[in-house]
Amino acid sequence: MLTNKYYTKLIPASHDNLFEFLRNKVFFERLLDVKIDLKKPTLPKSVVTPFFSFNKKYAVLFPGAASLLRRWKQHNFSEILKYIIQKYDFVVIIAGGENETQIAETLISGINDSDAINMAGKTSLPQLIDLIRNAEILISNDTGATHIAVSVDTPFVCVSNGNHFGRFHPYPQEIFDKACYIYPPEIMNNQDNIELLKNKYRFSSELDINEIKPRTVKETIKKILG
Repeated sequence: MLTNKYYTKLIPASHDNLFEFLRNKVFFERLLDVKIDLKKPTLPKSVVTPFFSFNKKYAVLFPGAASLLRRWKQHNFSEILKYIIQKYDFVVIIAGGENETQIAETLISGINDSDAINMAGKTSLPQLIDLIRNAEILISNDTGATHIAVSVDTPFVCVSNGNHFGRFHPYPQEIFDKACYIYPPEIMNNQDNIELLKNKYRFSSELDINEIKPRTVKETIKKILG
């Protein structure tokens, strides 16, 4: 390629749709010429005193996403929020960036202050990591929050339209076995042909994330929490 001459060293990469963590691991092994004994991404516990404390267990909801195609509708998250409060008596914390503040406010409107808390736009990145680390469960769109959960060993349910399937999700079991992904029926009904899905949705997906029903997410939460 014409741009090859811009570099002093070229590292060959597989053309297969590798999971991103594994692709990066291979890249750095070849770059550094060492074997990297790293099984999964990890984030060490912060030495900073936690910025919050609760007497009750809590769940984190992450209802935002940069792309509308990856954003499950608010009324779906609202149903999940009420389900967690009623069934498990958890505090539910809504997390996200400043642009998710209004979404969070809408979700907790009409909910007792002791049952749901809006933390969207109110945490630094280290605080968000701390928040997810100590949660019983995370329920999220396909966002960076799920990768944080993997790094701090918090089980999660991710609703996704399948965008970048095989590259950023689902996490291989050997890397993280506490992740549950729920996709539109087109993907869920073809789980026995993962390679087909990887090739079809490798770069993008136009599937409607709102084909995912709240009852499916509730059933998945129940499998995790009992």
